[in-house]
Amino acid sequence: MVTGECAPRRAEDAGLSLLEVVIAMSIFAVGVTAILGILVNSDDLVGGNIRRTAATNLVNQTLEAARAQTAIAITNGRVVSTQTVGGTTYTITQDAKFLTSNASANVCQSSGSTLAYKLVRVSVAWPQMGNVQPVTGDVLRAIGVTSSDGLDSSTGTVAVLITGGTGLPVSGVTVGLSGTTTSQVTGSDGCAVFAGLTPQAYTVTANQSGYVGSANTATATTTISAAAGTVTRGSLLYDTERTLNFAFDGPAGAVVPAGLPIRIGGTYVAETSMGTCTGNDVQACMTGVPGAIQHLFPDSYTVKAGSCIETDQSAGLIDIRRAAANNSTVTVPVAAVTVKVVTGNGNGNGNGNGNGNGNGNGNGNTGTTASPRTASFIHAAQSTGCTSGETYTTPNVSSGTTVLVPYGTWTVSVPAFSLLGLPLANSTQTVTVGPSAKSATVTLVVTN
Repeated sequence: MVTGECAPRRAEDAGLSLLEVVIAMSIFAVGVTAILGILVNSDDLVGGNIRRTAATNLVNQTLEAARAQTAIAITNGRVVSTQTVGGTTYTITQDAKFLTSNASANVCQSSGSTLAYKLVRVSVAWPQMGNVQPVTGDVLRAIGVTSSDGLDSSTGTVAVLITGGTGLPVSGVTVGLSGTTTSQVTGSDGCAVFAGLTPQAYTVTANQSGYVGSANTATATTTISAAAGTVTRGSLLYDTERTLNFAFDGPAGAVVPAGLPIRIGGTYVAETSMGTCTGNDVQACMTGVPGAIQHLFPDSYTVKAGSCIETDQSAGLIDIRRAAANNSTVTVPVAAVTVKVVTGNGNGNGNGNGNGNGNGNGNGNTGTTASPRTASFIHAAQSTGCTSGETYTTPNVSSGTTVLVPYGTWTVSVPAFSLLGLPLANSTQTVTVGPSAKSATVTLVVTN
């Protein structure tokens, strides 16, 4: 037995102690992480509760302000404001609407003739709410019967419902009334109500940037006549504007004739040719051909190329009623006519048989490719819709230039002979193109 000195520790005891330290540190790290998570979640919870409490106070303040007013004095429609509390900016939305005595729906969609109540609903939201819902509250105010807080029976009420392309109410639209300085911003029900009016006809107007009426103009109007002691109702189509893009299905590199008309027609507008956008437009216009058509009411549209009406038209259909369909593209089918201009020793008039497949036979023996020149495309006249035909010109046409044209029968011509720069004769060929013969080739023989 050894005395006076310590026995040495076994190696396995030292290793076990190190392992125990590692395990202990791991357990400690897990515990700290869990505690930090709890602290963070607690902080978010506390912060969320503070913001909800502030929002609740703002709802109550706004409702108290409404209770302090007569029902008639409370501003109709939507009023949006902001207020900062504790470094957080809250958005306060107040929607006030009349109710008739026999319905809980808004006045525009009920049948009652007497205004009995005003419902005030307040919603408060704040940034980065996540899945948290806004704080809301409402109060119902009865309309009085005295002159100070009621409606004069000798006056009338006008109620106009603003609806969009899908038939649903449109909120956030400012609605004005002729002969008054009063305007309202529609709430979620899309209803604007003007009470206490002298019995007469009024023009209801909506004119707001980014919106259009069913006529594809920024200003939309309707006329409604107020009658004493009752509610007169009407509606107005007005919605956020849409844009559609259009393209042709011709081959890449093909030429589009200058001035090719683009027509659109829909449920509410007759077919009409589009003008070019200028940058300050308040109605539908296009950016180019092909290009985009802007400032459109949400609707289904037929987009057509050319001005003549054929049995088979160059037309495409597109539906842009849904917001997700904005900036969609429609493809308009067209024909592709390839023009070959060559020299020859014949008379140079190049008359073709125009049999529909574009195989024309020019008179005279053809030779080499001629110098580029301007080609004319003249549509055959029709008894209706295009009595004098339509003409397009395309410059710098040489051998193998492909030109896109609407379906129909076309006479293609180029100057065949010129003297001192003046064309004295044309080389022409007629060709018919359509859905079953979308491409054709014409050969035009010239002498110089």
